[in-house]
Amino acid sequence: MRVLGVAKAIDANETRVALVPEVVGGILRDKLAHVVIEASAGQRAGFSDQDYEMVGAAILPTRDELISRADYILAVDGNEVLGANGLKGKTIIGLFDPFFHQDGIRAACSINATIIALELIPRISRAQSMDVLSSQANIAGYVSVVLAASKLPKIIPLMMTAAGTIKPAKILVVGAGVAGLQAIATAKRMGAVVFSYDVRAAVKEQVESLGAKFVDIRVGESGEGSGGYAKTLSEKAQQEQREKLSDIAKDMDVVITTAQIPGRKAPVLLDERVFSLMKRDSVIIDLAAASGGNVPGSIKNQWLRKENVWLFGADNLASLVPKDASFTFAKNMRAFLDLLLAKEELDFHDEILCDSVICHQGSYVNRAFSQMINNH
Repeated sequence: MRVLGVAKAIDANETRVALVPEVVGGILRDKLAHVVIEASAGQRAGFSDQDYEMVGAAILPTRDELISRADYILAVDGNEVLGANGLKGKTIIGLFDPFFHQDGIRAACSINATIIALELIPRISRAQSMDVLSSQANIAGYVSVVLAASKLPKIIPLMMTAAGTIKPAKILVVGAGVAGLQAIATAKRMGAVVFSYDVRAAVKEQVESLGAKFVDIRVGESGEGSGGYAKTLSEKAQQEQREKLSDIAKDMDVVITTAQIPGRKAPVLLDERVFSLMKRDSVIIDLAAASGGNVPGSIKNQWLRKENVWLFGADNLASLVPKDASFTFAKNMRAFLDLLLAKEELDFHDEILCDSVICHQGSYVNRAFSQMINNH
């Protein structure tokens, strides 16, 4: 029986773990694979080594032992595994942000390691249960609103008090993908007046179904891209978009930006004027800080004072609630493992595997990544 090895995150800011004890127990009961855990791998997410041992997993004291024993190494950030020794012939599964981490992937491919990037799983109905990006973005959208509320010097909901009426906060969510829609839903539950904008006009119905007002900004171009993602607008359209959004933001207490394009730098959605236009002590949460930022000057994991505004460059907000984030990540991983381990050999006729496997036996499999490597 094949062996799954769960690696501990090296980055102190990464609190999640690739498999939680409940999911490990299911894997072992179903005899899908043996499971070994690097010592303390789940500790930051609230799971002890004893929790894993109770469901039948073995704890290994070092990463070297884990890699030696496991056929498949599972990690939240797969790039943290790529520099390890002993990866020849092993399969590494996790998130890689591969278009921005080419060197490590090239090196792993050169020693015949197999790399599977969960973010490259196609967004098709059959793969919904494996969609790690959506599950983690969903949690990030929730956390973004809670984070903004904790910084804002006013309460979110309308309140009728003996001293008078407190007006509800106004929140603008830019980008109505998974994170944006969850941010809208959370802000509405907290009692805010919520507005939302997206370059894809097709999401207007979804936004309004959650109780938000869709902000209609016409820039002369469609933002509809393939696979449900937004596409990059022309520079002229982006400039017009920035100006109009910044003017709308001046009336808001909170702005949450969520726009990202896979494999590319995030679009800048607000211009520098927004920091002086917005009300004093208003808050901007930029969920795209890790890929360049939707807001000028945002820095990952830092609160910055920009004139009237508090700006936070969010990176990996799901790690702020690691127990549930790890649970959803692990459930997605289990659904993918059911497909992956159903056969002895990788089946590249399956579009899920064809898209998510970056390299195997020294060759690049994912077409977009292969083309990028060849073009360079």
